[in-house]
Amino acid sequence: MARNGKTSKRVAPKPSKIWRSKTGSKLHPVKFLEDRYQGLIGKYYETGKSPLPCTALSSSCFVDAYWNLYACSIWDAKVGNLRENGFDLKALWDSDTRRELRADVVEERCTHCWTPCEAYPSILGNLARAAVSRSRDLEPATAESV
Repeated sequence: MARNGKTSKRVAPKPSKIWRSKTGSKLHPVKFLEDRYQGLIGKYYETGKSPLPCTALSSSCFVDAYWNLYACSIWDAKVGNLRENGFDLKALWDSDTRRELRADVVEERCTHCWTPCEAYPSILGNLARAAVSRSRDLEPATAESV
């Protein structure tokens, strides 16, 4: 019981605060990424959508063991195959397929993942916003903001 006779609620500390207390300074780049990832994951669990605009096919992509180029490691929509295109990444990057898939990402017609391998590029691609934002303060991304 609390001093005033009422039962007090115990509030669990946020995962990011626990992580910071165990790892120290937020200035290390990896620690910063981990801190932001942990700080934003609650928003993902609430909405089922990435809390920051995704950078897939804007500043990141995924190449599998067979040289297939994808937006990310989660979504199975293939841009093309590097081997079949003479390992010309620029040609695939400039393709209509990549532009259409990027538009799908912006319009949230993708898997809406928030795994570390996809979240870290999104945090870096939205660095100013990620550095100062808290999950409750984030606004949904628009096509114009990406």
